[in-house]
Amino acid sequence: MKVCVLDPGIQKQDGTLSTNLGDLIIQDAVSREVARLFPDSERYHYSSHSPLTREQLRSLEDMDVVLVGGSNLLTSRFRPWNRWNETYQCWSNQWSIHLLDALKIKKAILLGTGWVQYQGTPDNFTKMMYGAALNKQGWHSVRDGYSQAQMKAAGVPNVLNTGCITMWVFTEMDMSTLPSAKAENALLMLTDYKKDHAIDRQLLQTLKERYKEVYAWPQGTEDAPYLKELEFSGVVLERTLPALDAFIRSDISFDYIGTRLHGGMRCLQNRRRALIIEVDNRAAEIAKDTGLPTVKRDDFTTINRWIEGAEPPTIHLPVEAIQQWRGQFKK
Repeated sequence: MKVCVLDPGIQKQDGTLSTNLGDLIIQDAVSREVARLFPDSERYHYSSHSPLTREQLRSLEDMDVVLVGGSNLLTSRFRPWNRWNETYQCWSNQWSIHLLDALKIKKAILLGTGWVQYQGTPDNFTKMMYGAALNKQGWHSVRDGYSQAQMKAAGVPNVLNTGCITMWVFTEMDMSTLPSAKAENALLMLTDYKKDHAIDRQLLQTLKERYKEVYAWPQGTEDAPYLKELEFSGVVLERTLPALDAFIRSDISFDYIGTRLHGGMRCLQNRRRALIIEVDNRAAEIAKDTGLPTVKRDDFTTINRWIEGAEPPTIHLPVEAIQQWRGQFKK
């Protein structure tokens, strides 16, 4: 059996890893799920950030399963042509395909994907793209109810709200065993493309006053420079996923508080206390559906209350939807 994953953890088709390390956390969860479902398969990983090569497009014809593995690549506004943007060093389509690619892909199945931001009803070209690229019989998995509603508006009715793929591991965890008391130190993450100097400075000051030491992990390429802009005086960890994992698994007592969704997920996966600050639709919509511990960006009353101590999160995952998505491959 041959399985292909269109993988957000790969930046370019030469295998270069994504510059956003949160994509590697998603990649981890996707790879774990694929290994679980297809243990004896030949697995191929192509980038979802970069256009597919002619050889890769041809190879999809021989794949038994093509999965689109997570990240916020769904949109209401697919561009007719996928052009390179020099200013932002990215392709115009979050899912880096154009119509001719979509017509060749034909059978892709979504796994934990989500909408890029709050948008209007998908336009006709976007409906055409999804109609061409996506499997019409299989079940598609999206990370939240908003993304599910948008997909249905795009003419894709066979879609399940399964929660984010990075959360599926919570179904095998007893979340009540997570810490409830305040830790000695804090782990901070901020988002370079969602700057708010006034609020983020207030957050830094709050953490400095409430914790012995404040550590920071730069998930995005410009997160560390943004910390410098804010005159952050704590300890900045190396910008690698192994560095984050080593810190999480160390004996250092810490609480995670920050705007990076998947950095927070990584902490929760490892039974660390975490509060995710909402800066866009992702954390906000997932929290509505599942009870993920999040807070509005300017709600310092709730942030301070949580710091003092809070009951472990009660996270409700749509287990039946997850099993329904998995079950389509058990034939």
